Amino acid sequence: MSFPIGMRIPPRIGKEGINKVAEWAGRSGLDVLDVPKLTSEVKQICEENGLKIGTVDAVKMGELLSRNEERRSAAVEGMKKQVREMAELDVRTMFMCLVPEDMTQSREESFAIWKETFPDLVDFAEQAG
Repeated sequence: MSFPIGMRIPPRIGKEGINKVAEWAGRSGLDVLDVPKLTSEVKQICEENGLKIGTVDAVKMGELLSRNEERRSAAVEGMKKQVREMAELDVRTMFMCLVPEDMTQSREESFAIWKETFPDLVDFAEQAG
């Protein structure tokens, strides 16, 4: 069984731009590259260097757990747009750290918001493939 080996783009090398990062990663024998933002150009550059996209960073992660319903709703819509774009480019794995924008928010409150917010996102992602 083979497992793809990849990396997230460290800030220092990321400053060099996606072309240089992908060239280096491909030459180094990596299989996948985790990218902060996916575009058709980023995917093409990775493929030209023998790489697949590993993960794509989710947008507005902290706002998904916001107490503010408008901010939370905007974050959900932003994530749906991102899921649609990823599906169109045949990329299926998103990276997210669910840390609330307000660090004083309790875990109990964060999980309550999560339970309210995420079923809709999961249904949308399933429909998008």
